[in-house]
Amino acid sequence: MTERKINICDECESEYYKDSSKMDALCPHCAFILYGYENCSHKFEKGRCIKCFWNGKTSLYINDLLKDENMKKKKSISVGFNEEDLPYLPIKKDTHLTFKISEDKKCVEIIGNKKGLRLMAKALLGMAETERTDGYHIHIDDLYRINKDNKEFIIRKK
Repeated sequence: MTERKINICDECESEYYKDSSKMDALCPHCAFILYGYENCSHKFEKGRCIKCFWNGKTSLYINDLLKDENMKKKKSISVGFNEEDLPYLPIKKDTHLTFKISEDKKCVEIIGNKKGLRLMAKALLGMAETERTDGYHIHIDDLYRINKDNKEFIIRKK
């Protein structure tokens, strides 16, 4: 069995297993607090998480964020993927999403209700996180019929 590579977190300076974090320079805990990436479900033994090797340290900045009242209001969006690494995006009743392009063609305004905007966020996150490299893209308007204005929404990853 090969040994796991250990990194040092740029934020809290704790050691962590490199493969346990979605970010190269941050432990899973700091990546979660700062950027919303999935955190490790820590299990501590002898002062360290046995899953990610984090020692429980936090920085002053992270501590301040955690004390901030707004941190309690943080919401997250998660996306499930099927066996073909396609995002699963369930549609909810009364979902609406559309957009406007300014006359000078320099601004796109996305307009939708809460359900539509959350669907768009999930589609964007799903596209960002998929490992597919075969040109896969999402025609969000065709799939979900949420755009009564007959405008096309195509999300593609380069």
